[in-house]
Amino acid sequence: MANSADKMEELSAKLKKLTPLTNDELKAAVPETLDGLKRKSFSAGGYAVAGMSTIEAEYGDDAKYVKVGIIDGAGESGSAIISLMAMTLSMDRESESNGTVSKTVDVNGIRSITEETKSENSVSSSIKFLYKDRYSVNLDGTQYTLQELEAFLKSLKLDQLK
Repeated sequence: MANSADKMEELSAKLKKLTPLTNDELKAAVPETLDGLKRKSFSAGGYAVAGMSTIEAEYGDDAKYVKVGIIDGAGESGSAIISLMAMTLSMDRESESNGTVSKTVDVNGIRSITEETKSENSVSSSIKFLYKDRYSVNLDGTQYTLQELEAFLKSLKLDQLK
């Protein structure tokens, strides 16, 4: 645990020295289409007071959609969020309750927190992970299984994030 805390401190110090990406730089990571789904909205920035750089995009329609959220961990505020996420990802956890299964697993070789909720009439899922030890990436799918959400993950242009 002490080793993990030291790594978090080191990561936080490194991120505090970086400059958050601009809205245009973040927009490059959320394409116009995501595995065939058209982007219906996006919102970038909005946290200037906190000194954080973020973007959210939504793909699909009102009944069946995928939301993508990215937080840049650069700067004072962003580094705190990324450090907390890194600590959460370092723990092995798994739970199941009322049709919801949550666990820490590797998705496409990346340590992630996944969640899937199934009922008779609906399904929803999410994948959360860190990219380049700087960006918190979150995909939420409404009426998409975890397996389907993993396919959407491959369509993101995360390599556009420096």
